[in-house]
Amino acid sequence: MVEIDALDALDQLIWRRSGVAAAKAVKMHQSTVSRKTREVLQLLGLQLVQRAGEWDLEGCHDFIRLERQLHQLHRLKSGAPLRLEGVFWWQPVLASPPAGWCTGVFDHLGLVRAHQLLRQRVVDAWLISPPDHPEEDDPDLAVVPLATMPVRLVVGKSHPLAGVRGVTFRDVNRFPTLALPAGLLPKTEKRLQELGLWNSPVRMQFYDHDSWQGQCHDQATINYGSGLSLVQQPHLTTLDLPLNFNSGDALVVHRDLVSSPRIEFLVRHLRGCLQRLIQHQHGFRLAAI
Repeated sequence: MVEIDALDALDQLIWRRSGVAAAKAVKMHQSTVSRKTREVLQLLGLQLVQRAGEWDLEGCHDFIRLERQLHQLHRLKSGAPLRLEGVFWWQPVLASPPAGWCTGVFDHLGLVRAHQLLRQRVVDAWLISPPDHPEEDDPDLAVVPLATMPVRLVVGKSHPLAGVRGVTFRDVNRFPTLALPAGLLPKTEKRLQELGLWNSPVRMQFYDHDSWQGQCHDQATINYGSGLSLVQQPHLTTLDLPLNFNSGDALVVHRDLVSSPRIEFLVRHLRGCLQRLIQHQHGFRLAAI
């Protein structure tokens, strides 16, 4: 068996992308993280490589797959901190993580990396935004709905459409509407494109405020929001145009973890956060337990 702190050092580096951040998370010196990472790689015959800013492993994954499953079970049973990652609007809400959990970087975009780190058991749970989530028949991952709420268009408070009653899509189509790189959120992308939106791509590898909400500072660009993201954008205002398109929040975990008491505790905690912060938003609905 790989030592607990050694695999923790490697996986924290993969998750957080930075030796400095990994060292802080595992409470070791950065040189110790590097040494323990090398020990695991050598023992399991793996190589650490970086692609598009993300760390990954090359080689036969059979042994590390088993090790990670065992280490995840140890975290669950021993009370060691479990690992929670999510979309950017959860970061301020979880600045003080719930008991028994540690949180991540909150800047991942799209689904690919989320699914990868969950399937590999590098991360234990991930907060995502429906409708982009694993399919119901996914063999590894399960979705635990937390809440649903309508997607709204948001603009700067000096935007020409701010405060206008009865805004139409013809009005909106005069202005750029932000779009992430193609394929990151395929279901959201398809729905908004069907409405004539999602037409002004941003160059963003990881979430960056200035590259997303900050684009509305030009008082022309239109963005999107729902739930917690609207709470955190007091400098923006919603347009009077229903999109008839719901989003929300959900937790994704490995299927064999869904009934774990620690996952159930996390779900209750997150539902409580949502109810406290956005219960008065129009169309907000907590998911049924």
